[in-house]
Amino acid sequence: MNPHTSNPYMFILKADPGRYINTPAAAIVALIKAAEGVFAVFISIRMVGYMKMLLSRAAGKMPLELIRFLLPEEITKILLPGAIPDGGMIGKVLCWVTAASIFVLLICMAVEAVAALLLRFAMQGAKLFEVTHRVLFIDSIVLLVSTVLSCIPLALSLKESGIQIYKVLLSGGESLLGPLRPLIVTVAFILLLVLWVSYHRGVVKVLTAIEFEIRLEFKETAIGEIHVSRDAFLLGILCLAAGAAAGFLIGWATAVVAATVVLAVKYFAVYSCWGDFRRCHR
Repeated sequence: MNPHTSNPYMFILKADPGRYINTPAAAIVALIKAAEGVFAVFISIRMVGYMKMLLSRAAGKMPLELIRFLLPEEITKILLPGAIPDGGMIGKVLCWVTAASIFVLLICMAVEAVAALLLRFAMQGAKLFEVTHRVLFIDSIVLLVSTVLSCIPLALSLKESGIQIYKVLLSGGESLLGPLRPLIVTVAFILLLVLWVSYHRGVVKVLTAIEFEIRLEFKETAIGEIHVSRDAFLLGILCLAAGAAAGFLIGWATAVVAATVVLAVKYFAVYSCWGDFRRCHR
């Protein structure tokens, strides 16, 4: 039985997806995603290089290596100025899982760039957009799990080195930012990924509804609870905060600051797109 028609009290209304797709905010999202797709292609080539290093055993301590490998040197010097702990076999396995997850993520971003342009400017590609983003959502969960698990070898390395965390926390200052820095950075990424997973979960639901409406020309009336507006707004604020921090620490006229501002614009545009979508489904 079709879940969209099984409820006898559900009204069947004609959909008009153009009302929320053909908007300036949606055009901004599509164009930025196109730029992200081009960027993802270049980064995926770098990821192939890192995976070759894993095969040759020139890398594979901990997933934190990927921060140094992918992010600009100015940022990695701030986040991880010291040595990365050796996670042993657990660390090597997590490196492979994380590297594969990021590679899949980059491929999805490249495909989504095409799908976003098709959807916004030709009302096509909704199914491709939905399927690709569903894969991206699942992949982001895998990335979150691998990041959470990477806390285990980091905590073990602290214990084996004889460092007592509560004493480090009480001492504060540089001692806090020294041995605990890899764990602090990992926990920060975990919190960011939790928000990111929630965001993608909501986007998948919206794209599923859009694909349904374009394909059948009926309005989707059973969308359920979605937190796209909250998540997009928070991600936009975090991008602006990251850009401001980078500006004060490494300079305002840098690619990092420009990239974070562009990402903030994208998330705020998504926030606006959700408002348009919601108004059409009240």
